[in-house]
Amino acid sequence: MNSRLKTLDFWFPRLCLFGTLVVFIYMGHLLERSYGQRPETGRPPNAPRITYSILRTGPLRVAKVLGRSPACWNVEPDIIFAIARGAFYSGLDPETVAAIVAVESSCNPLAISSKGAVGLMQVVPRVWKNEFDFTQINLFNPYQNIRVGTAIMGRLTQRHGYMEAIRRYQGTGTGPGVNMNYTKDVKKLEGKH
Repeated sequence: MNSRLKTLDFWFPRLCLFGTLVVFIYMGHLLERSYGQRPETGRPPNAPRITYSILRTGPLRVAKVLGRSPACWNVEPDIIFAIARGAFYSGLDPETVAAIVAVESSCNPLAISSKGAVGLMQVVPRVWKNEFDFTQINLFNPYQNIRVGTAIMGRLTQRHGYMEAIRRYQGTGTGPGVNMNYTKDVKKLEGKH
């Protein structure tokens, strides 16, 4: 009896483990056969990958671009979301708008240039006075500035294409005080050298 108990003590845990494995394998086959799912992924075999909209990924893409700029690494999250939202509603790439904000104003919503450009996106009211009512728009308000700036950039992109729109957003691209590397700086920040 003593040797029989030793044999039982030896084989019983091993048989239980083996039986458990057999049950799990059988259940996996049942699950795959009845639901068409693979146990390792939990998805049907031909299920499409989940893709996220620009509204969901836009803020992350904006934050990545602004993180590349030393002056913009600590920008407020509300500004990041406003840039992503403005880009979406204007049909622009969020990285492009974020790079323009970083190059134009170094993420300073109170920035004023010597040519009269104001705010985050450095909108020049005298140039765009026929298209926007600046008596109702406060360009020092970052959200309104981004809304106007992305609308301008969206129109320029529709009329002239991507590269020319970036160059024209700075101004004419010629004359004194114009940064000839503006387009390169924007493209470098957005990660599209």
